[in-house]
Amino acid sequence: MIVHRDIAYDDFANKIITCCKLNCELKDIVITYLHSCGEKQKAAPFKINDQLSLSTYLEDEPRGVLRIYMVERLVENHNLCDDQQVLNDECGRMNMNIPNEEHEGQHILSPEVRNRLPIIGEVVDRQVL
Repeated sequence: MIVHRDIAYDDFANKIITCCKLNCELKDIVITYLHSCGEKQKAAPFKINDQLSLSTYLEDEPRGVLRIYMVERLVENHNLCDDQQVLNDECGRMNMNIPNEEHEGQHILSPEVRNRLPIIGEVVDRQVL
């Protein structure tokens, strides 16, 4: 990809999206590069997120390799309150502390048995403080 030094940041980012065939918007990518400050020195990557940082990158010789990251955005759910209410209603119908008639015949494990954890075929005691 060849760009001129006077390219605008938005045009530069859109050109990257087009050349890399990314399916995202401008706000969904992060562009970084490593500044060439020596072969053996470690440096944090610089972000290109505005015109000034783009100009700095374009003036740097030799130019570092660009790294493009796509930022995942969570989809907003406007019905979250309704979904939460449905979940609360379903959980309200089930009470885990009250034994029901289906499970009356099953035995509840004693504390001594519950405090043992099987680890690779062995039984190891777990200390309860």
